[in-house]
Amino acid sequence: MNKAFLFICAIFFAQHVLAKDFYVYCSNNQGKWEWLHEPGNILKIEKISGEIREKRKTKEIVHFYASYLKIDQDIEYIKELQQKCISLHGSDYRYPQASKKLTSEGYLLGLSDEEIFPGLYTIYTDIAGLYDSVDSYKVFNPTISNIDQLFRK
Repeated sequence: MNKAFLFICAIFFAQHVLAKDFYVYCSNNQGKWEWLHEPGNILKIEKISGEIREKRKTKEIVHFYASYLKIDQDIEYIKELQQKCISLHGSDYRYPQASKKLTSEGYLLGLSDEEIFPGLYTIYTDIAGLYDSVDSYKVFNPTISNIDQLFRK
């Protein structure tokens, strides 16, 4: 293969697959959301960095998957984002969450598997590992939880 082609592929991989930047949006407990942007500039959306963490559970032949974004910041940063959400969109939109792209699925924010913050998330299911049978449903998490508690809904 051509070295230039490999170099371009490596750059694409690093920017798109390993990228750690996510967009922040503000959600309410009914699934509505608004982007967290700079006041007066809807094109300047807040970003956060982190790494997707996934947990899998199996019950008989059904597999369940839930994910959250383990952020690089601390709890004070999440509280700051929450205040920005409330200031910009009102007290109903008090749950800062993350999205990889402007059109992709959202993630709860967490500091660790033991400290995941409230918000709306998706549980994916498949039967016996057959990915053509994937289904999903939305769940609202009202309190700070650990990763195992996300499956109790």
